[in-house]
Amino acid sequence: MKKENTIDMKPRKKMPRRAPLALAQELKEYIEGKDLFELGADSGDLLAEMSRYAKSVRGITIEFPDAKNSRERGLDVVHGDYFTHSIPLAEVYYAYANFRHYPRMLSMLMSNPDFNGTVILSAQLKDEVKKIKELQHTYGGSIHTMDYNEGSAHRCNGTWYYLVISASDWRNG
Repeated sequence: MKKENTIDMKPRKKMPRRAPLALAQELKEYIEGKDLFELGADSGDLLAEMSRYAKSVRGITIEFPDAKNSRERGLDVVHGDYFTHSIPLAEVYYAYANFRHYPRMLSMLMSNPDFNGTVILSAQLKDEVKKIKELQHTYGGSIHTMDYNEGSAHRCNGTWYYLVISASDWRNG
């Protein structure tokens, strides 16, 4: 993990092509001082913001240009598919990816007996929110909301949802 002062913090993408940057501060209580891995890191905008709080940040993205861009800005992001690439053990996994992948993603992470951390899944659109509510029913955890405003264009403001699931709570529940 690169120290914060070596990471180029300037966002590469605008809303709605990424999660709101304020989400990093919203997630501070879950990521502070922890090793974090982002599944679907895209260009690394949120990962860079989360580096302000996490002990280390790494990620994976399916898009080669995004992985290259992330590495150029000082982030440890690899190019690959999170279902076929070896995913390193982390204390916190964060994803705002294709919500249809969330069930398989959770199954993959929770089936690792060495994982005892937290998974955070984000949602914004109606179908995404419906999916995390279904996952909460299966895996437990708690759904939180955050109001955000990064402009007046479509999907640049509103309410952001995220599901926080503890591996230990899921296994013991």
